Amino acid sequence: MEVTLISCGLLSKRWAEQSNPPHYRGDPNRRLGYTSPATNFGVPMTPTILFALLVPGSALSATISVGPNQTYTSIQDAVDAAASGDTIEVDAGTYYEEVDIEIDLTLTGLDGSSSTDIEGGGNVVYIHQDAVVSMTGFTITSDGTSSTRGMEIRDAVVDLEDITFQNLDGDDGGALRVRNDSIVSLSDVYFDTNDSSGEGGHIYLDDSEISITDAVFMDGSAEAGGSIAATDSEVSVASSQFDVGTCSGGEGGHFYLSDSTLVLSDSDLEDGTAYYEGGAIYAVDSELDISGCYFSDNESTAGSSWY
Repeated sequence: MEVTLISCGLLSKRWAEQSNPPHYRGDPNRRLGYTSPATNFGVPMTPTILFALLVPGSALSATISVGPNQTYTSIQDAVDAAASGDTIEVDAGTYYEEVDIEIDLTLTGLDGSSSTDIEGGGNVVYIHQDAVVSMTGFTITSDGTSSTRGMEIRDAVVDLEDITFQNLDGDDGGALRVRNDSIVSLSDVYFDTNDSSGEGGHIYLDDSEISITDAVFMDGSAEAGGSIAATDSEVSVASSQFDVGTCSGGEGGHFYLSDSTLVLSDSDLEDGTAYYEGGAIYAVDSELDISGCYFSDNESTAGSSWY
Protein backbone atom coordinates (compact mmCIF):
# COMPACT_ATOMS: atom_id res chain seq x y z
CA MET A 1 0.00 0.00 0.00
CA GLU A 2 1.42 3.36 -1.03
CA VAL A 3 0.55 6.83 0.22
CA THR A 4 0.23 9.32 -2.60
CA LEU A 5 0.08 13.01 -1.76
CA ILE A 6 -2.14 15.23 -3.85
CA SER A 7 -2.12 19.02 -3.61
CA CYS A 8 -5.68 20.13 -4.13
CA GLY A 9 -6.10 23.73 -5.31
CA LEU A 10 -9.89 23.45 -5.38
CA LEU A 11 -10.06 22.49 -1.73
CA SER A 12 -7.55 25.23 -0.88
CA LYS A 13 -9.98 27.64 -2.51
CA ARG A 14 -12.84 26.22 -0.46
CA TRP A 15 -10.70 26.76 2.63
CA ALA A 16 -10.43 30.46 1.80
CA GLU A 17 -14.15 30.76 1.04
CA GLN A 18 -15.35 28.90 4.12
CA SER A 19 -13.43 30.35 7.08
CA ASN A 20 -15.79 28.51 9.45
CA PRO A 21 -17.47 25.64 7.56
CA PRO A 22 -20.83 24.61 9.07
CA HIS A 23 -19.86 20.95 9.55
CA TYR A 24 -17.03 21.94 11.89
CA ARG A 25 -18.36 25.18 13.36
CA GLY A 26 -16.84 25.91 16.73
CA ASP A 27 -13.56 24.08 16.10
CA PRO A 28 -11.67 25.78 13.22
CA ASN A 29 -8.82 23.27 13.53
CA ARG A 30 -11.09 20.46 12.21
CA ARG A 31 -11.98 22.18 8.93
CA LEU A 32 -11.41 19.99 5.87
CA GLY A 33 -9.39 17.49 7.86
CA TYR A 34 -6.85 19.98 9.22
CA THR A 35 -5.06 18.49 12.24
CA SER A 36 -3.18 21.57 13.47
CA PRO A 37 0.45 20.71 14.26
CA ALA A 38 -0.38 16.99 14.44
CA THR A 39 0.30 14.60 11.58
CA ASN A 40 -1.56 12.09 9.43
CA PHE A 41 0.54 9.09 8.38
CA GLY A 42 3.57 11.05 9.65
CA VAL A 43 2.95 13.92 7.17
CA PRO A 44 2.19 17.40 8.59
CA MET A 45 -1.16 18.75 7.41
CA THR A 46 -1.26 22.53 6.79
CA PRO A 47 -3.81 24.93 5.30
CA THR A 48 -2.23 24.42 1.86
CA ILE A 49 -4.11 21.11 2.09
CA LEU A 50 -2.00 18.09 1.29
CA PHE A 51 -4.24 15.06 1.37
CA ALA A 52 -2.99 11.54 2.02
CA LEU A 53 -4.84 9.16 -0.26
CA LEU A 54 -4.53 5.43 0.29
CA VAL A 55 -4.49 3.59 -3.05
CA PRO A 56 -3.37 0.14 -4.17
CA GLY A 57 -0.20 0.70 -6.20
CA SER A 58 0.49 3.99 -7.92
CA ALA A 59 -2.38 6.44 -8.25
CA LEU A 60 -0.81 8.17 -11.25
CA SER A 61 -0.36 6.78 -14.75
CA ALA A 62 3.06 6.88 -16.37
CA THR A 63 4.20 7.96 -19.83
CA ILE A 64 6.65 5.59 -21.50
CA SER A 65 8.73 6.67 -24.49
CA VAL A 66 9.71 4.45 -27.42
CA GLY A 67 12.24 5.28 -30.12
CA PRO A 68 15.79 4.73 -31.36
CA ASN A 69 17.18 6.99 -28.62
CA GLN A 70 14.70 6.12 -25.88
CA THR A 71 14.80 3.63 -23.03
CA TYR A 72 12.62 1.30 -25.10
CA THR A 73 13.30 0.72 -28.78
CA SER A 74 10.43 -1.76 -29.17
CA ILE A 75 6.73 -0.99 -28.75
CA GLN A 76 6.11 -4.47 -27.33
CA ASP A 77 8.84 -4.03 -24.72
CA ALA A 78 7.15 -0.80 -23.62
CA VAL A 79 3.77 -2.56 -23.47
CA ASP A 80 5.27 -5.33 -21.33
CA ALA A 81 6.72 -2.73 -18.96
CA ALA A 82 3.52 -0.68 -18.73
CA ALA A 83 0.82 -0.77 -16.09
CA SER A 84 -2.86 -0.47 -16.87
CA GLY A 85 -3.73 3.15 -17.68
CA ASP A 86 -0.27 4.15 -18.88
CA THR A 87 0.49 6.10 -22.07
CA ILE A 88 3.09 4.96 -24.59
CA GLU A 89 4.51 7.65 -26.87
CA VAL A 90 6.32 6.43 -29.98
CA ASP A 91 8.87 8.45 -31.95
CA ALA A 92 8.81 8.48 -35.76
CA GLY A 93 10.29 5.43 -37.45
CA THR A 94 9.52 1.91 -38.62
CA TYR A 95 9.05 -0.77 -35.97
CA TYR A 96 9.39 -4.35 -37.21
CA GLU A 97 7.34 -6.31 -34.69
CA GLU A 98 3.98 -7.62 -33.58
CA VAL A 99 2.26 -5.92 -30.63
CA ASP A 100 0.08 -7.82 -28.13
CA ILE A 101 -2.01 -5.69 -25.73
CA GLU A 102 -4.16 -7.01 -22.89
CA ILE A 103 -4.28 -4.04 -20.49
CA ASP A 104 -5.76 -0.54 -20.70
CA LEU A 105 -3.34 1.69 -22.63
CA THR A 106 -3.01 4.79 -24.77
CA LEU A 107 -0.55 4.49 -27.67
CA THR A 108 0.43 7.59 -29.62
CA GLY A 109 2.65 7.98 -32.67
CA LEU A 110 3.99 11.43 -31.94
CA ASP A 111 4.49 12.44 -35.59
CA GLY A 112 1.34 10.80 -36.96
CA SER A 113 0.57 7.89 -39.25
CA SER A 114 2.65 9.27 -42.12
CA SER A 115 5.85 8.94 -40.04
CA THR A 116 5.32 5.98 -37.70
CA ASP A 117 4.99 2.44 -39.12
CA ILE A 118 4.45 -0.94 -37.50
CA GLU A 119 5.35 -3.79 -39.86
CA GLY A 120 4.76 -7.39 -38.88
CA GLY A 121 3.25 -10.75 -39.72
CA GLY A 122 0.23 -12.69 -38.46
CA ASN A 123 -1.79 -10.17 -36.46
CA VAL A 124 0.42 -7.08 -36.42
CA VAL A 125 -1.54 -5.68 -33.46
CA TYR A 126 -3.63 -7.92 -31.17
CA ILE A 127 -5.89 -6.30 -28.54
CA HIS A 128 -7.85 -8.56 -26.18
CA GLN A 129 -8.68 -9.57 -22.58
CA ASP A 130 -11.23 -6.78 -21.92
CA ALA A 131 -8.59 -4.12 -22.61
CA VAL A 132 -9.63 -0.50 -23.19
CA VAL A 133 -7.19 0.94 -25.71
CA SER A 134 -6.78 4.24 -27.57
CA MET A 135 -4.37 4.25 -30.50
CA THR A 136 -3.44 7.29 -32.60
CA GLY A 137 -0.93 8.06 -35.32
CA PHE A 138 0.33 4.80 -36.87
CA THR A 139 0.51 3.03 -40.22
CA ILE A 140 0.04 -0.73 -39.86
CA THR A 141 1.31 -2.89 -42.71
CA SER A 142 2.69 -6.31 -43.59
CA ASP A 143 6.36 -7.20 -43.47
CA GLY A 144 5.79 -9.35 -46.56
CA THR A 145 4.54 -12.43 -44.70
CA SER A 146 1.46 -13.91 -46.36
CA SER A 147 -1.88 -13.90 -44.53
CA THR A 148 -1.00 -10.86 -42.42
CA ARG A 149 -3.85 -9.01 -40.74
CA GLY A 150 -3.31 -5.48 -39.45
CA MET A 151 -5.25 -5.79 -36.22
CA GLU A 152 -7.35 -8.32 -34.30
CA ILE A 153 -9.68 -7.07 -31.56
CA ARG A 154 -11.37 -9.53 -29.17
CA ASP A 155 -13.37 -8.72 -26.04
CA ALA A 156 -12.06 -5.16 -26.03
CA VAL A 157 -13.05 -1.51 -26.32
CA VAL A 158 -10.83 0.27 -28.83
CA ASP A 159 -10.63 3.81 -30.22
CA LEU A 160 -8.53 4.32 -33.38
CA GLU A 161 -7.68 7.72 -34.87
CA ASP A 162 -5.25 8.69 -37.64
CA ILE A 163 -4.48 5.04 -38.43
CA THR A 164 -3.59 3.69 -41.90
CA PHE A 165 -4.06 0.00 -42.74
CA GLN A 166 -2.15 -0.83 -45.91
CA ASN A 167 -1.23 -3.89 -48.00
CA LEU A 168 -2.72 -6.50 -45.65
CA ASP A 169 -4.30 -9.86 -46.48
CA GLY A 170 -5.72 -11.63 -43.45
CA ASP A 171 -8.52 -14.15 -43.84
CA ASP A 172 -11.88 -12.72 -42.67
CA GLY A 173 -10.87 -9.10 -42.31
CA GLY A 174 -7.85 -8.34 -44.43
CA ALA A 175 -6.95 -5.28 -42.33
CA LEU A 176 -9.10 -5.48 -39.19
CA ARG A 177 -11.05 -8.28 -37.50
CA VAL A 178 -13.39 -7.43 -34.60
CA ARG A 179 -14.99 -10.23 -32.58
CA ASN A 180 -16.44 -11.40 -29.29
CA ASP A 181 -18.58 -8.48 -28.17
CA SER A 182 -16.01 -5.77 -28.87
CA ILE A 183 -16.81 -2.08 -29.27
CA VAL A 184 -14.68 -0.12 -31.74
CA SER A 185 -14.60 3.52 -32.85
CA LEU A 186 -12.71 4.67 -35.96
CA SER A 187 -12.03 8.29 -36.91
CA ASP A 188 -9.78 9.60 -39.67
CA VAL A 189 -8.74 6.06 -40.61
CA TYR A 190 -7.44 5.10 -44.06
CA PHE A 191 -7.71 1.61 -45.57
CA ASP A 192 -5.69 0.99 -48.73
CA THR A 193 -5.19 -2.17 -50.81
CA ASN A 194 -6.31 -4.84 -48.35
CA ASP A 195 -7.51 -8.30 -49.32
CA SER A 196 -9.29 -11.16 -47.56
CA SER A 197 -9.48 -14.77 -48.67
CA GLY A 198 -12.77 -14.92 -46.74
CA GLU A 199 -15.15 -12.07 -45.84
CA GLY A 200 -14.39 -8.37 -45.42
CA GLY A 201 -11.55 -7.07 -47.53
CA HIS A 202 -10.85 -4.27 -45.05
CA ILE A 203 -12.98 -5.12 -41.98
CA TYR A 204 -14.75 -8.20 -40.64
CA LEU A 205 -17.06 -8.03 -37.61
CA ASP A 206 -18.74 -10.79 -35.63
CA ASP A 207 -20.97 -10.10 -32.62
CA SER A 208 -19.55 -6.60 -32.16
CA GLU A 209 -20.20 -2.88 -32.66
CA ILE A 210 -18.27 -0.41 -34.79
CA SER A 211 -18.65 3.33 -35.38
CA ILE A 212 -16.77 4.84 -38.34
CA THR A 213 -16.37 8.56 -39.13
CA ASP A 214 -14.25 10.34 -41.76
CA ALA A 215 -12.71 7.14 -43.11
CA VAL A 216 -11.47 6.21 -46.58
CA PHE A 217 -11.73 2.67 -47.97
CA MET A 218 -9.70 2.11 -51.13
CA ASP A 219 -9.22 -1.03 -53.19
CA GLY A 220 -10.56 -3.77 -50.92
CA SER A 221 -11.36 -7.27 -52.10
CA ALA A 222 -12.85 -10.42 -50.55
CA GLU A 223 -15.05 -13.41 -51.28
CA ALA A 224 -17.92 -11.43 -49.69
CA GLY A 225 -17.96 -7.78 -48.67
CA GLY A 226 -15.12 -6.13 -50.56
CA SER A 227 -14.85 -3.42 -47.90
CA ILE A 228 -16.79 -4.52 -44.79
CA ALA A 229 -18.47 -7.79 -43.78
CA ALA A 230 -20.57 -8.03 -40.61
CA THR A 231 -22.42 -10.88 -38.89
CA ASP A 232 -24.61 -10.33 -35.81
CA SER A 233 -23.15 -6.84 -35.49
CA GLU A 234 -24.02 -3.15 -35.43
CA VAL A 235 -22.31 -0.90 -37.98
CA SER A 236 -22.48 2.89 -38.13
CA VAL A 237 -20.68 4.82 -40.89
CA ALA A 238 -20.72 8.58 -41.48
CA SER A 239 -18.86 10.99 -43.78
CA SER A 240 -16.74 8.28 -45.39
CA GLN A 241 -15.54 7.33 -48.86
CA PHE A 242 -15.66 3.85 -50.41
CA ASP A 243 -13.85 3.50 -53.72
CA VAL A 244 -13.15 0.23 -55.56
CA GLY A 245 -14.53 -2.69 -53.60
CA THR A 246 -14.49 -6.12 -55.21
CA CYS A 247 -16.40 -9.21 -54.16
CA SER A 248 -14.75 -11.94 -56.17
CA GLY A 249 -16.96 -14.92 -55.36
CA GLY A 250 -20.13 -13.86 -53.59
CA GLU A 251 -22.15 -10.79 -52.61
CA GLY A 252 -21.53 -7.19 -51.63
CA GLY A 253 -18.96 -5.11 -53.49
CA HIS A 254 -18.55 -2.84 -50.46
CA PHE A 255 -20.80 -4.26 -47.70
CA TYR A 256 -21.92 -7.77 -46.82
CA LEU A 257 -24.38 -7.87 -43.89
CA SER A 258 -25.92 -10.89 -42.18
CA ASP A 259 -28.22 -10.49 -39.15
CA SER A 260 -26.79 -7.01 -38.67
CA THR A 261 -27.76 -3.35 -38.68
CA LEU A 262 -26.19 -0.65 -40.83
CA VAL A 263 -26.63 3.09 -40.32
CA LEU A 264 -24.94 4.79 -43.27
CA SER A 265 -24.97 8.57 -43.76
CA ASP A 266 -23.29 11.24 -45.86
CA SER A 267 -20.95 8.79 -47.56
CA ASP A 268 -19.93 7.94 -51.14
CA LEU A 269 -19.90 4.37 -52.45
CA GLU A 270 -18.31 4.03 -55.86
CA ASP A 271 -16.92 1.34 -58.14
CA GLY A 272 -18.18 -1.62 -56.16
CA THR A 273 -18.34 -4.94 -58.01
CA ALA A 274 -20.06 -8.12 -56.82
CA TYR A 275 -19.84 -11.50 -58.49
CA TYR A 276 -23.48 -12.16 -57.62
CA GLU A 277 -25.70 -9.60 -55.84
CA GLY A 278 -25.24 -6.13 -54.39
CA GLY A 279 -22.66 -4.08 -56.22
CA ALA A 280 -22.46 -1.72 -53.25
CA ILE A 281 -24.43 -3.42 -50.43
CA TYR A 282 -25.76 -6.92 -49.86
CA ALA A 283 -27.91 -7.51 -46.78
CA VAL A 284 -29.71 -10.61 -45.53
CA ASP A 285 -31.88 -10.58 -42.38
CA SER A 286 -30.50 -7.12 -41.66
CA GLU A 287 -31.75 -3.57 -41.10
CA LEU A 288 -30.53 -0.63 -43.20
CA ASP A 289 -30.82 3.09 -42.47
CA ILE A 290 -29.26 5.03 -45.37
CA SER A 291 -29.34 8.80 -45.79
CA GLY A 292 -27.43 11.45 -47.71
CA CYS A 293 -25.29 8.94 -49.62
CA TYR A 294 -24.02 8.92 -53.19
CA PHE A 295 -23.82 5.68 -55.20
CA SER A 296 -21.94 5.53 -58.50
CA ASP A 297 -20.66 2.84 -60.90
CA ASN A 298 -21.53 -0.14 -58.70
CA GLU A 299 -22.12 -3.36 -60.62
CA SER A 300 -23.47 -6.86 -60.01
CA THR A 301 -25.60 -9.47 -61.69
CA ALA A 302 -28.54 -8.37 -59.48
CA GLY A 303 -28.95 -5.04 -57.69
CA SER A 304 -26.42 -2.52 -58.92
CA SER A 305 -26.40 -0.54 -55.65
CA TRP A 306 -27.89 -2.81 -52.99
CA TYR A 307 -29.69 -6.11 -52.80
